[in-house]
Amino acid sequence: MIDVDFGNIDFSGLDPTFWMAAKVMVIIGLLVYLVFAGVIIRQTKYMTDTLEIGFEGVIKVFAWLHMLFALGTFVAAFVIL
Repeated sequence: MIDVDFGNIDFSGLDPTFWMAAKVMVIIGLLVYLVFAGVIIRQTKYMTDTLEIGFEGVIKVFAWLHMLFALGTFVAAFVIL
């Protein structure tokens, strides 16, 4: 069995350019996720306009909650990073 201890890793020797690139990649990834959440809103609108299944309101609420979560995550990451 391999015993690995990740608690003693020293990240202080990494180049600041590496950390800036990591931050930029996280922000770009969350921006893509935000666009995906917008696509979900649009697709939900088309779906509820086409189908009448009885709980369109619930589906729209979940889609908007997902969008707000994605937006909040993006803003939080932008502020923290």
